[in-house]
Amino acid sequence: MMSRAAAPDVLVVGAGVVGLTTAICLAEQGLAVLVRADRPPAGTTSAVAGAIWGPHLVEDSERTAGWRRETLAVLRELAADPATGVRIASGIEATRSEPEPGPPAGWLAELGGARRCEPDALPPGFRGGWHYPAPLAHMPTYLEYLRARLERAGGTLELATVRSLAAAHPLARPDRHRRQPRPHRVLHRPARRRARAGLPVPAR
Repeated sequence: MMSRAAAPDVLVVGAGVVGLTTAICLAEQGLAVLVRADRPPAGTTSAVAGAIWGPHLVEDSERTAGWRRETLAVLRELAADPATGVRIASGIEATRSEPEPGPPAGWLAELGGARRCEPDALPPGFRGGWHYPAPLAHMPTYLEYLRARLERAGGTLELATVRSLAAAHPLARPDRHRRQPRPHRVLHRPARRRARAGLPVPAR
């Protein structure tokens, strides 16, 4: 863990799921990371968020498609460990509009195992839907997993308020532009997924 006397390479503001995940990615690449937040992970909005894998208010592009595929692969690996709070859950996504014909497409096809709902399986007032399995996270447990993983990577979580970027500036290393990054392995895609999921990576 980084000592209080040492200035971090990176300051991450906020200890929700985005802040902790960002901090972990940087810390596991060898950077000294400080997360500063005005509340612990359990007190953030992330702790009460709905957390099921699937598109939500994102652009339809190959870039976001790549993100969702990578995320799906990582979450499936995390689901193998109950301590992460991630599991594969099955349920129904229903619509009141006329369902589109044909097999599942796009992100639904990527999940695998999706099947069209029979009319008697739908809630009242709904005209169509799909039954499918998807990764689902219990956020309090998942946030604690992320907090512990950050600590294992050498990162530090500090409860304090960052009132402005100017006030946070002294926390940065004065030599950060000259500092050489610590050596690390370059992982191919399957190995990167295992590393991000906190799973052991076989030696090559």
